[in-house]
Amino acid sequence: MRAFIAADIPEHVREMLAEAALSLGLSGVRTVDKDNMHFTLAFLDELENDRIDKVKSAIDRVRFRGFDVDIKGMGHFGNPGAIYSAVASGAGKIIELANSQRAELAASGIYFDKKDFVPHVTIARIKRMVDEEVLMGELYRFADKRFGSYTLDTISLFRSVLGPDGPKYEKLYERKAGST
Repeated sequence: MRAFIAADIPEHVREMLAEAALSLGLSGVRTVDKDNMHFTLAFLDELENDRIDKVKSAIDRVRFRGFDVDIKGMGHFGNPGAIYSAVASGAGKIIELANSQRAELAASGIYFDKKDFVPHVTIARIKRMVDEEVLMGELYRFADKRFGSYTLDTISLFRSVLGPDGPKYEKLYERKAGST
């Protein structure tokens, strides 16, 4: 199964992000379902069922306290690529959390994608080339837009099921923050 470890985003923030994504005046862009918005900490790709317990143990070994996150603005990776919202405050803590989680996965011999971690929430996918000037103009409208603040206090293991309408994510395991 395709799997990843992510930090959840509360409903009120996902609703604001989804509303903004839907208001983008761009053709060739598909919005991400609000229920699929999250911070990916580690993409595990194909995970064998017999390794799920090892991943859960690696999640349990990460020590962290809840911390405040503020999501603001929009940017993009590539064209085609993705449109995202960034972290205005709390980015350092998310990076620290992702690095801790990745270190525990590595120590457990669990494969994960080793791309550099950049804390962001993907809100839309650019499916075909978009005029760069038009794209930047649309994103600029949201440059100072705050989408919400919250306390990040949960990390989860998700399974991704690909379907005709895009992926659906199923939470397999969840862990709340504790003392460090």
